[in-house]
Amino acid sequence: MYLANHAVLAPYAGLAGFCLSALSLGVLFLDIPWPVTHHFTGPAGVAVMVVLPVLGGEPGLGALAGLLGWAIFAGALGLAASEVLGRLFFENGDIHVDPPAMGIVASTAVVLGVLPGSGVLALGWPVQVALGLGGAAACILLPRLTFLRASDRPAG
Repeated sequence: MYLANHAVLAPYAGLAGFCLSALSLGVLFLDIPWPVTHHFTGPAGVAVMVVLPVLGGEPGLGALAGLLGWAIFAGALGLAASEVLGRLFFENGDIHVDPPAMGIVASTAVVLGVLPGSGVLALGWPVQVALGLGGAAACILLPRLTFLRASDRPAG
């Protein structure tokens, strides 16, 4: 938010999280176990840039929780979209598509197109936290449950 509140740095604020997480790729070369999440921090940064102006200035703790909820939702939506679209086109198709790239495009389109026009950003921060984190949970759980193979399903 520091970057977003300074005119000279504001154009780069959405990419700051991606750049930091992309640095995590370096630890892969050092063979250190480390979560590498660079694919979906781009959409999370876009969500921050969409929601931050609605919050205005320096948001309080509740508004920051809402901001974090939408960022997690954007990342989880990218993950779910890459899972679904990857299985649809990559595993069942005869052309190459990059599942993470498809997830990034789909989640960014939702964050830039659907979220601002839906009216949910005008709701209070408790509703935004619930919607953001609830949407993230759905994006994580639904593709996993939908695409369970028979061998992966619990017996009984």
